[in-house]
Amino acid sequence: MAEARWPLGKTVAILILVWVLLGLLPMLARMIVGAGFVPSTQWASSAGTYGLVAGLATALLLLWVVQKAPRDEKDTDLWRFAGASAALLFGFMIGKNVVDVTGPMAIALVAGDETELQFSVERADGGRVKGCPSPVELEGLPMLFDRACGVPQAVRDSLAPGMNIILTGRGTSLGIFARQITRAD
Repeated sequence: MAEARWPLGKTVAILILVWVLLGLLPMLARMIVGAGFVPSTQWASSAGTYGLVAGLATALLLLWVVQKAPRDEKDTDLWRFAGASAALLFGFMIGKNVVDVTGPMAIALVAGDETELQFSVERADGGRVKGCPSPVELEGLPMLFDRACGVPQAVRDSLAPGMNIILTGRGTSLGIFARQITRAD
């Protein structure tokens, strides 16, 4: 039986797989736990550059891995382009998530306590988003992690863009698993 060839070696392949799983962890947590993690505005602004660098590096690494994959004679240029594009988009999202969300989320899970964090409302009148009923969108946060879900309609009706709210739940100053939302009057 022929052994699989690893372009970077098995150890590096395992490290890449772990990195990808770490990037998927925040999305899996939202699907499994139900309550999504919301990073703090302070963390999002201070980690933004590092998240972009990690996203770009991961995107380029996955693009390289896709380019090194064995080719089939049936592969068309369109399929190669689609694979390269998917590697870039997926890689960027994964790398950015590891820095922007996974780190603070892991700290909140392990060392978190009952916490309150203040956020600014970007939009409170949006309809249902897949996996996030009754969302309130928050300003200055990474895409996919910029909303509090399950907010009662009465609370949403009382909010307007630019208003400050307080999310309460398990977390740290880096982010929170929001359970409750209140206006910061």
